[in-house]
Amino acid sequence: MPAHYYSVLATYDQNRNHDPDFDDSEPGPVHSIFRSAASTLALSNNVHHIRELVFKLNDIVYYTNCVFAFQDFASQAAIGQQQRQEQHFPSRPLWIAPPDPLSCCVLPIPPVTFLTKLEIDIAYFDGFVSCPYYLPSSKDPRATATHICWILRLNPHLTDIVISGLSLKDDRDVRLFSMSMVDLDRLQKLSLLMLTWKEMTRVRLAPTIFYCCPPSLPSLRLEIREEDMSGYAFEFTDECCLQEPGELLSWEKEDEEWGLTTIARRQGPLQHLTTLDLKESEEIVPEADILSMLRHCPNLCELGMPNIDETKDADRLTAAIAESCPALNELTYRSYCKDDADGVLMLRIMDLLSHSRSSASTAIQVLLVECRGLEVLKTRWPGERHGLCIELEDAIEFPWECTRIRDLNLAIGIPDEPLHRHLGVEPYYNRPVPITLSAAEREQFEKLEALYGQIGTLTQVEGLCLEVTFYDPEGLRPLSKLMRFNTFPGMLSIGDENTGRPGYLHHLVGLTKLRKLSGSVSAATDEAKVTVGLKEAEWMQEHWPLLKFDFIFPHCRTFQDVTRWLKD
Repeated sequence: MPAHYYSVLATYDQNRNHDPDFDDSEPGPVHSIFRSAASTLALSNNVHHIRELVFKLNDIVYYTNCVFAFQDFASQAAIGQQQRQEQHFPSRPLWIAPPDPLSCCVLPIPPVTFLTKLEIDIAYFDGFVSCPYYLPSSKDPRATATHICWILRLNPHLTDIVISGLSLKDDRDVRLFSMSMVDLDRLQKLSLLMLTWKEMTRVRLAPTIFYCCPPSLPSLRLEIREEDMSGYAFEFTDECCLQEPGELLSWEKEDEEWGLTTIARRQGPLQHLTTLDLKESEEIVPEADILSMLRHCPNLCELGMPNIDETKDADRLTAAIAESCPALNELTYRSYCKDDADGVLMLRIMDLLSHSRSSASTAIQVLLVECRGLEVLKTRWPGERHGLCIELEDAIEFPWECTRIRDLNLAIGIPDEPLHRHLGVEPYYNRPVPITLSAAEREQFEKLEALYGQIGTLTQVEGLCLEVTFYDPEGLRPLSKLMRFNTFPGMLSIGDENTGRPGYLHHLVGLTKLRKLSGSVSAATDEAKVTVGLKEAEWMQEHWPLLKFDFIFPHCRTFQDVTRWLKD
């Protein structure tokens, strides 16, 4: 039935095709459509019905050679020139790799030209030599690149493209790919994982691909991995491995002969682009390039930040991003971090894009409340005196949803009255028992308890640096910024009902994976000397078994040292 060919999964699965115990009734991917002559011929008769196609490496190469065979057959069948023109048989571009030596049965297949969706997954380590329709050029990544580019050129109606593992070695490969993309004026989704060689000298790949995308595109995801070519010695041909960037393979000709002298570039902005994801790319994008790209995205809503090289003026860069993309409401960052300053840049961008209040506190609140997948957040770094800070009111306004976080460095701003600057009033922890708290002190302790409850929800956290800045809401007194000598009131204390001394350590009972606790949590502060004792240390030992005590209790690294220090 022709409808069966609307969506074709043409992927060779080594395990499923060669396992003698394999049961065809088991769920999973079907056998490759190229596995038998009958299914290949059936596909050949129905190519005009195909709209969605999934390929792996062997299938791309085999299919392309089948199209070559079809073209050769049509040419040799004495079809008149007028009839050939009426049937619109596409000619081979000069730059495409030549047909393979026929080491297996290759059957003629007309080219697929009505695709709307194309998915290609190239994995060079999948043991593809064992494929029954394996052809030698499968080990030539440059040949594969030409096959893919030809498929793109043959299908101008494509709306959805996913390509994973495409290898680009030098500028010629980049020019060829850009030329194949620029005319796909119906494209709605483009997701690319590209491999580039560390040895190659080339143009910047991310900006080049960005500028060859058609104006219709709403979503672009680009991941670039830099690979060491020596790791592919057994997967690629000897000629390919020995070739230096810019050198020609035996089947290639000069760029001028093939019309590959310039890089195709779109004219005008990407007015429809709402999602741009560059965060997992290993390629460093210069600051000027990312600014130029974002000026082409006036309606961008989601941005995965790339690795920006040498940000010289973070404030100027932040303002330019916010000005270029005023609709931006989702900002993500790569899963690894090479430079802590990039995290500060992220928060500054969020700050400028916060429409209700222009404050770093609001930006941090958005991250804590909205980013469920967040794993690392650092708002202040060692040695920084003026990092970003979230105010207590913002920290407790909404429940934190970032419960996957593993590493958190957070500074919290707390009003300095009534629990820090007492204006002649004896600190609560030094008063005669039973301790009596004022209404203002009780109110502030309630807010602090809510904060400790938020922190206690982060059950996956391993590294926790919490710092407190006490400030005067009226701005009449200077900030108390000596983080190590400040204390979160009652946080590390179990409390004592008999004396009326509050304590909230029990809210942190769920932090069982905690390995490092630092910041304003030293047991050597005036408050902690009174409120943190042996029972707190024993509680921590029981509930935080992985924690090192090298900062909470100065000069003590083991539980026995802590106990001895406390007794002394």
